[in-house]
Amino acid sequence: MLSIYAATSAYAQVESEHLQELVELSARRLVIAIALAKWDNGMPIEDASREDHVIGGATKAGESRGLDPTSVSNFFRAQIEANKLVQYSLYTRRSI
Repeated sequence: MLSIYAATSAYAQVESEHLQELVELSARRLVIAIALAKWDNGMPIEDASREDHVIGGATKAGESRGLDPTSVSNFFRAQIEANKLVQYSLYTRRSI
């Protein structure tokens, strides 16, 4: 019985690592796609009114699911700021 558990546990660990890699690659692809779309359309990286709109929508959606609005707002604001840093980096290197 122990060997079945060990094999199952090892398999779950490998699958978890693969999932983590997939999520990271997907997130990177999304950031590059957003940066490329902005680049191609001459849009600025920063758009405060759009950011506020996205955060407001996410906060409302979170509240309807019982999530703390401040936590939701902080999370999405941090995500947007991180994405902007990546976009600035891509623009600077012109590697999009």
